[in-house]
Formats: sequence, structure tokens, C-alpha cells
Amino acid sequence: FFFKQKTAYEITYGDWSSDVCSSDLERYTREQSESQQREALGMAAHELRRPMQALLLATEALRHTDNARAREKLLRSIEQHAEQLATRSELERLDAMYVRMISAPTPTDLTALVARHESLRVRVRRPPTPLLWMADPTQVQQIIENLVENAIKYSSGPITITLDPPTDSWGPTIRATDHGPGLHPSLHEAVFEIGMRLNTHVPGRGLGLPLARRLATVNRAEITLHDTPGGGLDVRVTFHLPD
Repeated sequence: FFFKQKTAYEITYGDWSSDVCSSDLERYTREQSESQQREALGMAAHELRRPMQALLLATEALRHTDNARAREKLLRSIEQHAEQLATRSELERLDAMYVRMISAPTPTDLTALVARHESLRVRVRRPPTPLLWMADPTQVQQIIENLVENAIKYSSGPITITLDPPTDSWGPTIRATDHGPGLHPSLHEAVFEIGMRLNTHVPGRGLGLPLARRLATVNRAEITLHDTPGGGLDVRVTFHLPD
């Protein structure tokens, strides 16, 4: 057998080509990492704003009420939102919380989670008894928060949060229904793209629904958009049945 000896040019060119490929790969990896870090920080800022605003409102209300029951309710609200702030601001966990997400499912009372969101504008329809489901309670809470916030921003009337029990084909469904302008069916998937904003007159960064879908996915659920009869949007979070 005879082997052709490489020329100096071939050796040099081959080494150079290998170095270029390695350099390109390193640059691509670095850019991807930086992009994910920016994305995680943006998501974190988005999720920190909500409990911060709730804290400020609750503390202001606390200063102006002497009713013992109202003060107790406000104090519980402050404690809950302070806990959310502490959890969502753990910088060393940003990647796991917002990019390569990991869920920690436990038996979670979905009835209690949706009940927290009842307010003057938000009506809650839920079963009379606890509905336990394996899910990450913190992440499901974030999903509901984002759906409620989105509905409030894009509508002016009442919003309904509904918890439907499991069926033979699917697990429980959480629905956020508004009666705003709605959304054309051709845009139902576009709104899940990061940074997508269909109405620049409404404040926001286009992160709420993309984050909600990521959180739903790691909790074995799907988010879909549907038209509300009479106008508006019905956003559904439907859990898969256990394997």
C-alpha cells in the first residue's frame, strides 16, 4: 500500500481550516450563552415587577385601613408577594427558572391557586372541593398571573378564571376569559414568540405568554387560544393525564 504524503500547504491549510471551525463554534456557543443570559434576565425582570407592584399597593392600603380583618388579609398578601420576590430573584437559578426550565411537581391544590386571583375585576369559578394535581405550584402560579395580567391589559371588562376538572381525555383545565377585542386566529401562535407585541400602545415586552407556555410545557400542559363567544379571548391551560 502506498500513502500520499501531505504537502506543507495541505497541512497548513488543514490546520488553519480546523482552527477557523473551532473559532466559529466557540463564538457561536458564546453568543448563544449571552443571548440566553439576556433572555433570562428579561424574564426575571418581567416576573419581579408584578409582586413588587402588588407589595407597594398592599402596603399603601395597609396605611389607610383600621379594619382588623382587612389588615390581616393585606398582611397575608404582603407575605405571599415577599416570598415570590425572594424566590424569583435567586440569580444563581435564573437559567433553570426561565431558560432551561426544571419543574418540581408536588400534589398541588389547583382550586386554592386560582382562588387567590379573585378581585373586583377577576371572577373565579372553581370546584367546591380541592382539586389536587401533580404540578409545580410556583410555576402554575406564574402561569395564572401572566394570563390574568394579559387579560387585564387587553380588555376593560370583567375577567373570568375557570378551573375545569379532568375528563377522560385530559387533565384539569385553567381558563382565563376576557371580553376584549380578541385576536385573529392567524395570530394565535405568533403571540407565543418572545418579544412579539401586537399592540404597541399597551405597555409590555412581549414576554408573558411565551413564559407561560414554557412553564406549562415543563408541567406537562398545553396553552391554547380560543375565541370567546360574543368577542374576546379564552386562554386555556390544559394538563395532560398521567402516563
